[in-house]
Amino acid sequence: MAEILKRAKPLAVSPLKVSQPVGASLAFLGLRHAIPMLHGSQRCTAFGKVFFVRHFREPIPLQTTAMDQVSSVMGADENVVEGLKTICEKNAPEIIGLPTTGLSETQGTDIRRLVKKFREQYPQFDHIAVVPVNTPDYTGSLESGFALAVEAIIETLVPENSALAGRRRTAAGCRSSHLHPGTDGHGRDDMYSYQAALRGLSRRRPVHRLSGKPCY
Repeated sequence: MAEILKRAKPLAVSPLKVSQPVGASLAFLGLRHAIPMLHGSQRCTAFGKVFFVRHFREPIPLQTTAMDQVSSVMGADENVVEGLKTICEKNAPEIIGLPTTGLSETQGTDIRRLVKKFREQYPQFDHIAVVPVNTPDYTGSLESGFALAVEAIIETLVPENSALAGRRRTAAGCRSSHLHPGTDGHGRDDMYSYQAALRGLSRRRPVHRLSGKPCY
């Protein structure tokens, strides 16, 4: 006769669903011609990449700065600068998302200073936007990482224009992380009456639905 075993643990939580870097990467994957590069170890990125590949059932362009034992102690500044350079040369994306992980945050990495250093060393890639965002694993969740990335995208890509102060007010819609591509597409159709919308996963996943319009 079968025996039912009751767990003493009241709740089972998937570690990937409470990961801020995974949520931030999901936000960057909703942008056209964007590649997320997690500043952390290879295992941190591979863990999230497997999660995305299984979910979307297609290859996911997720890169890493590949911190190892030496760079974790001595500093991994060059990993970020050279990683950005390599992606710009080989992939030529329009946007590179740069979320941190628990390892780099514990090290105390100043991710925005490293982006500035990259700009100084390689000015030929100034046309490629780099969006840094602090998303440690040990705090927050997938939803908070997604929200932090969306906030960083707006701060980095949307210029301040005082000439728009006299225009009538408009509303911009930002999707949340719980929407899958189908729901996101319906939401986009319902928001055509608004002036702007931060495009989401319906324009990136699946890939064959890409259009010629920018998704940011």
